[in-house]
Parts: sequence; structure tokens; C-alpha cells
Amino acid sequence: MPIIHHIEPAYGPLNQLVTIYGNDFGKDNSRVIFGPVEAQVASWTDNKIEASFPSASQQVAGIVWISVIVNNTTSNSVPFTIKS
Repeated sequence: MPIIHHIEPAYGPLNQLVTIYGNDFGKDNSRVIFGPVEAQVASWTDNKIEASFPSASQQVAGIVWISVIVNNTTSNSVPFTIKS
């Protein structure tokens, strides 16, 4: 089961690259979700993912929850604050 320990940074603009630290991220059939939107992944290992919230999204400033889905199993969620 994927587990997110923490993210860096915890806030930023829509296109901010976010590093997600945790365990059991796998690789096959995996994706990162920022709120209701699938993230753009830059790099992926079993314990670290770098991804960004698509800047073309209609999301406004505020908190979105980040989660990792591996083989239809969803991790815990952690908050990311979108700054305008």
C-alpha cells in the first residue's frame, strides 16, 4: 500500500514542482492526484515522486489534497496549498 510521509514544498503556484516522499509507490498502473486532477509526473521512484499541478487547470487558490494511486490502491492524502 502506498504511503506518503511528506511533501516539499507544502505550497506554491499551480505549476509548482512538488516532491512527494514515502514508500511503496511502485511504478506500473500508478498516478498522482492533486485534488480532482491527475498530476504531471517529472520523475518516479519507489520512495520519491516529483510532480506538478497542471497550470492549465481551472483550480483556484486554496488547499488541494495530494494522493498516490498504485494498482487501484490509494495512499493517504496530504495537503498542498495553491497560492495565486
